[in-house]
Amino acid sequence: MIPKNIPLLVGSVLYLAIASVLPELQPLNIRPIPYQLISLVDGSQVVVRELGLTNAYLPDSEETVPGVELALISCGFPLAVFIVYHFLGRFFIKDSAARRNNESVDIEQVMLRGGDASDEGAAHTDGKYFSSSQWADTFRIVSSFFLGLGTTLLLTDFIKYYVGRLRPNFYDICGFDDETLSCTAEENRQNEGRKSFPSGHSSLSMVGCMYVSLFLMYKMKLAEKPTFVRFSVGLAPASLALWVAASRLVDNWHHPSDVLAGCLIGFSSAYVTFNMFYVEYFERQGNK
Repeated sequence: MIPKNIPLLVGSVLYLAIASVLPELQPLNIRPIPYQLISLVDGSQVVVRELGLTNAYLPDSEETVPGVELALISCGFPLAVFIVYHFLGRFFIKDSAARRNNESVDIEQVMLRGGDASDEGAAHTDGKYFSSSQWADTFRIVSSFFLGLGTTLLLTDFIKYYVGRLRPNFYDICGFDDETLSCTAEENRQNEGRKSFPSGHSSLSMVGCMYVSLFLMYKMKLAEKPTFVRFSVGLAPASLALWVAASRLVDNWHHPSDVLAGCLIGFSSAYVTFNMFYVEYFERQGNK
């Protein structure tokens, strides 16, 4: 079971690596700096800035969710959940009688039969087969997650570079000078102020946390939990992603539409890749 899933895992890692650098190969859309010159009666002129871009710049170290924490939420957290489930998954199987007799259950067959290990069709096998099945399940979910994460990165960064929307804190982040009517900050910092749409924090946190939510709700069919508890546990990671997205508005890094678009990209990537490369895979296996 493991060798059959290694190519997909390797391919998903390569896809993630390519997706993280490919968008940067395209040129950034440099929009003109918006301002108006208003002439007064005394002959002088006043520079009027666009109101929606005048928010204060908040350094990365002072953000609600800095870059390191975003990486932990969007990638570290899902991988930790998958690994923990890999080693503890057998304890969530509903066939308590099998556990008392030191028997194991083929988790793939359990999943294919709706999550009830007491079905006649649920196979009772030795521990080695259970371990092999668990490895296959873990390889599959990690691979599909990397595909979803890579798709989110690719779409988010490609749109950022293509659109070049100015951030709400653009004047502050670029060091706009009313005398020269130009930016004075370093080029890298100026370019950062032109990547508002869509929100990367929103899309990345959403794809990571939604994967955990979808995974838990799918696996909770095997757990001895009431429906309300299953729903609450499954909803918690998605709520974390919404909090991260909302923090981008509080920190003046994004417009509301940036956050909504980022959440949509992350949610769609998670939903499509989870069902296409994880759920449908086991359904196809069950029909063979």
